[in-house]
Amino acid sequence: GCSMKNVKAQGAMMTGANLTNSKMQNIDLSGANLSGAVVMNADMGGAVLQNVQMAGAMLDGANLKGADLSGAKLKDVNLDNASIDAGAVTKTMDDFGAHIQEVLRNHFEWKQSDGRRGKRADLPNEDLSQTWTARICAARN
Repeated sequence: GCSMKNVKAQGAMMTGANLTNSKMQNIDLSGANLSGAVVMNADMGGAVLQNVQMAGAMLDGANLKGADLSGAKLKDVNLDNASIDAGAVTKTMDDFGAHIQEVLRNHFEWKQSDGRRGKRADLPNEDLSQTWTARICAARN
């Protein structure tokens, strides 16, 4: 892997890049496009990843401790075995299909109205692993 410690690379186009085992501590990739990139076992500790497009990226085993992922688009991202701070990843409604979006909207309305409107979420067959539900509701449309 390559070394890009402390690099300023805002808005970089790195679609499909192979960054396996790269050293990218404190890199600033704000607004960059890493869709489909392979970033396995990379060290991105302290990285600035605000508003990064990462759809379909593979971050298996990556170190993301202390990284700023606010606004990052993480649809279909593989975070298996990644080291990441609890609560660092948020999902917006756009990260889910129409069915789950509707269920979450109804649940949020139900919560806000103390059960008078909307309805409680029921998602028995959905895999919401690596999802922080409270942060989803806070990031609603």
